Amino acid sequence: MFRITKLRENKGWSKSELCRRSGINLPLLSHLESGKIYPYPGWKRKLGEALGVNPEILFEEVKA
Repeated sequence: MFRITKLRENKGWSKSELCRRSGINLPLLSHLESGKIYPYPGWKRKLGEALGVNPEILFEEVKA
């Protein structure tokens, strides 16, 4: 699991809520969280801003 998923869940946000706040679409977010695609720097920036964290930590692996 990537840190982005943990941060999103800790805030009590659905994937749809994070999409709304970041401007990233749902299929893209699902692929990013599952590791199916590599995150483009612009996407990381938008997600980091929405979550209020440094975007560089979003795709570090963490324990579930």
